[in-house]
Amino acid sequence: KTGTTNNSGIYISSGAAINAGTAGISASHAGNGNILLENKAAGIITAVTGMSAINTGTATIKVANKGIINSTSAGISVASTSTQTVNVDNSSGTISAFAGTGINVLTNALLNLVGGTINVTNAANGLTFAGTNNHSLADLIINLGGTGLAFSKAANANLALSHVTLNTA
Repeated sequence: KTGTTNNSGIYISSGAAINAGTAGISASHAGNGNILLENKAAGIITAVTGMSAINTGTATIKVANKGIINSTSAGISVASTSTQTVNVDNSSGTISAFAGTGINVLTNALLNLVGGTINVTNAANGLTFAGTNNHSLADLIINLGGTGLAFSKAANANLALSHVTLNTA
């Protein structure tokens, strides 16, 4: 879904299986309404990118994953042209990255991630931070099952970790 420059928001929710060649749930907004993407508990997304939210206006971004995401590029990808905190609630959710990264945080997005599990295999990374901002991760488990990194980040990206568990194979 692409939103035009307006005050309306974008809300996309699924609790079913999505098998997509590109993105499972995706929204890009040029306006100032909210972007809310949700994968409910029964939802299973299998896609190159599971969920993607891009703000090119002044919208706020919130992503909730309560289900399962299987990806080969990014489980969740967030980006913004203006600097903003992006809230990702992954409580009871699982992201399995077979390539790429579990969560891709692009320039100007300040990640506030809570909960869940990220499983990475092969050369996939747990989280990738392209920007040089401050990010917060809490109550997260990262299972490293390949040669990838838990965190791949730009030189000046800062991570505040609270109750983050890293497991290796």
